[in-house]
Amino acid sequence: MKRIAIVGLAILGSEVALAEATVVSRSGLLIKIGGEIEYEFVDVEGKGGFSNTDGSTLRPSQRSPYIAMDEASLKFDVIYSENLELFLKYKFSGSEATLDISLATYKLPDWGARIEFGKDEPIVAPSRKTESYPLIGTAFWKGRENHVAFFKNMDFGEQFKTEIGLSVGPKRQFGSDDVAEDKSFKMLVYDDFEAKDGQSEEWGLSLKGEYEGILAQGFYYQGRLIDDFDWKTSLSQAISDYDGLGDETDKTHYWYGSRLEYNNYNVHFRTEYIKSKDGLLPRVGQYHQVSYQFLDLAGTKVIEPLFRYDVLNVDKVLPVNGNSLTWDREMKTYALLVKHTDFITSKIEYYDINERTGNKASNKPVVDDQFVYQFNLSF
Repeated sequence: MKRIAIVGLAILGSEVALAEATVVSRSGLLIKIGGEIEYEFVDVEGKGGFSNTDGSTLRPSQRSPYIAMDEASLKFDVIYSENLELFLKYKFSGSEATLDISLATYKLPDWGARIEFGKDEPIVAPSRKTESYPLIGTAFWKGRENHVAFFKNMDFGEQFKTEIGLSVGPKRQFGSDDVAEDKSFKMLVYDDFEAKDGQSEEWGLSLKGEYEGILAQGFYYQGRLIDDFDWKTSLSQAISDYDGLGDETDKTHYWYGSRLEYNNYNVHFRTEYIKSKDGLLPRVGQYHQVSYQFLDLAGTKVIEPLFRYDVLNVDKVLPVNGNSLTWDREMKTYALLVKHTDFITSKIEYYDINERTGNKASNKPVVDDQFVYQFNLSF
């Protein structure tokens, strides 16, 4: 797989100083404005073009390397009062523009609590270092939801901090999403919320504790499948042999997991586990991630090598060669994250992906490892 030196690296050492942009609306409200733009070089394993066609039915659709603007965004913080803010994020990708996040936060300082309502990731979604999501992140907490959430802080001294979070909102429908940058072989996910006939609700609970850089969290979500979009269109019709597992109209829906994280002495470690049951379909996955930050090295602010190991299995259903929603997956991510200034970053990532497709004739039936270089400008 070819490696290409990105010419833009030569200019990244320059310092940039930008002030936070603030404006006043016609109604007199203070608005903070920010945003970012991401450019990417993507190279999927193997040579592209018709002359290199190998006859495989499981061939990535785009193997030729390319450079593109991956995403641009504009972010607005609208300050209504000391305790009430509205955050808006508009995302621009290709020719599409969407309202990615619209979240109002009301603080209750006397209670050590806050209330959130609007569109955002689930309350258990953690911050992300790499461009790619962990497999269980893509499957469970990447998709946006509409929710009302309540958070209560309970601190025991200055070092030991705890938080309980409760959320409720309409359940996100099933959809499909990419494992990484290649868009050829989709996986089953809880998608960005869209209202469906037969809509159901979902409740979430999160318990989190932090002590001197060590964080532990447990969470549980429960609801019912959307009748009948989830159990019929998304499972019964899309998953091979799903009906053979039992009552296809089963609307059971829950997912739960735990997360342990360590951040001390420039070392970052995180491990996370999630298990779910949707109708008759159980899934289980986990990832383990470790990185180390080198500060003020080679003219940069931070250089951070990172490694992550991911697994996501679709239990009870045998993988079908032509249906990527049924595949078990394993992914290793090798990344080098570079913070050149407070506003300029680079991410160099390689994804070693293995799928269990049901094809017993090959140890690696899909050749789709991926190399990504991302250049990010924020303001």
